[in-house]
Amino acid sequence: FSRGINDVLAISIAGIISTVVVISTNIVFLLVLKKGLEGYFLATILGNISAIIFLFFRLKIWKYICIKSIEYKLCREMLGYSAPLILNQISWWINNASDRYIVIAVCGVAANGVYSIGYKIPNILSTLQGIFYSSWVLSATQDYDENDSKGFFSSTYVTYNFLMTVTCSLIIVMTKLIAKLLYAKEFFEAWKYVPFLTIAVVFGALSGYLGGIFTAVKDTKAISLTTLFGAIINICLNFLLVNRIGPLGAAIATMLSGYAIFVVRYIWSKKYIKFKINFIRDNLSYCLLLIQSLLLLFLSDILLISTQCVLSLFIVLLYNKEIKAVLELIFNKLYHNKL
Repeated sequence: FSRGINDVLAISIAGIISTVVVISTNIVFLLVLKKGLEGYFLATILGNISAIIFLFFRLKIWKYICIKSIEYKLCREMLGYSAPLILNQISWWINNASDRYIVIAVCGVAANGVYSIGYKIPNILSTLQGIFYSSWVLSATQDYDENDSKGFFSSTYVTYNFLMTVTCSLIIVMTKLIAKLLYAKEFFEAWKYVPFLTIAVVFGALSGYLGGIFTAVKDTKAISLTTLFGAIINICLNFLLVNRIGPLGAAIATMLSGYAIFVVRYIWSKKYIKFKINFIRDNLSYCLLLIQSLLLLFLSDILLISTQCVLSLFIVLLYNKEIKAVLELIFNKLYHNKL
């Protein structure tokens, strides 16, 4: 609601309040009162409640509530819009969780523990994606243009894709180094899953971008059906690959199902908007990411570093126009700020 009335500042303040309350109450419940897991849950609940109370009074919600003004036709439209999103949420949960359950069933709990640790590094990219997505859906709804006459959707997509792809490539290059810093020795093996899971995050980010377009045109069926399609592929590939190559198969299945969702959404989105993007160039960069990931498994350290750097350079060169545009934008802003 706060986004809907363009009070984005309220969301930021609510997030800060929630974080402060969660941290402080965790200290009290866990260190002072020794409440354990129950204290952790209580702290999380209180953090959310504090954000709700702040937003309730900041936005003066009561001024917008009037039972007599309910439009039942609008309610039916909203129900029709939101109902498919339930299936979408369930499908994403299946997509994200099925690999771990299948790894447990086939390889055991210990193998799943190592595999789950592998998600720590990809979550760095997921955090960046989450920040972008929260504002993108609002922008897509407000600025939707079927012909994309101003080039807003195309330029945003190209820049977003470029940033995600290049960041992913750099993470793959530094996977072993980051793993040494973040993982305990007994979990160091989890680095093998990181590249494929990170590429999956890229496809998830691009799928989310296209999902914003479906949200703008109120076609939530497209969102839910494409996610369901990906969940089915994920489960099938997991059963096929985990039996053959263990947890690594689960990571590859997650990556491939993410790509499937992205491609289907891209094709479907053409029904609503005319994109001006280089799909062949982008797929070439994804292939280079995959080659980087595979080489990480088979090459020795010295040869690996040089090869990885060359492949990353190729990816950067593919997006040289986007890099120039971003650098010019940064330079212009810094220059104007000085003036």
